[in-house]
Amino acid sequence: PVNLKSQLHDCSMGKLTVIPGDNNSGKIDQNKYAAPGVIEINIDLDIMMNDRYVIHNEVSKEVKDYLGIDLPGPYQHVMYVIEKCYVGCGWAAYAYIDSWMSVYQKDNYKHVGVQVHELGHNFDLAHSGGLDGKQYTDHTGLMGNPLYKDDIGKMCYNAAKNWQIGWYNDRTVTLYPRREGNDWSTSLTMVGIADYLNPTTQSLRVVLKLETGTLNDYFIG
Repeated sequence: PVNLKSQLHDCSMGKLTVIPGDNNSGKIDQNKYAAPGVIEINIDLDIMMNDRYVIHNEVSKEVKDYLGIDLPGPYQHVMYVIEKCYVGCGWAAYAYIDSWMSVYQKDNYKHVGVQVHELGHNFDLAHSGGLDGKQYTDHTGLMGNPLYKDDIGKMCYNAAKNWQIGWYNDRTVTLYPRREGNDWSTSLTMVGIADYLNPTTQSLRVVLKLETGTLNDYFIG
């Protein structure tokens, strides 16, 4: 089955392993977990009258009282799941860039495409927009949100994000075409990240960056 753990393991080529809970850090009473890595919290707040920020701040406060720690504590990533959004809705989930927190409302927590998208923000990835300039319209990777509410979500990130995240750094290459003459050309054989671990393609690159010297570079993968 495809889940958050299996998909991040596959996309990272085994470099990232999701471990539920605090990995026996010694800082958390293991009896506090309702299930592996799961803590159930009740808040003294009417979620039908408050927005998501008030709610997740209240959850953080209750977690501190329950576990005796300030989040993230021993955790690298924490996923908040709230019953439903009633104020300021129109979102399935959200997360903070280069952070540890992601928040899901209703049943969106169970969709792998949504999970990997939100964790991508925690990994410092922004949205992937298309040529139309909109922020979600690059559907070649999960930061464009193409598999919203998909039951499988078996997709990784696009070439630009693959360069940024660093999982394939040993198989990337940068070219500087603007430093070359007008008649310059080159050829390069590449494979997709699905063949990263293929023993017959170990010498081939999986991500190419075309460095322009401007704010807009190009990535191929």
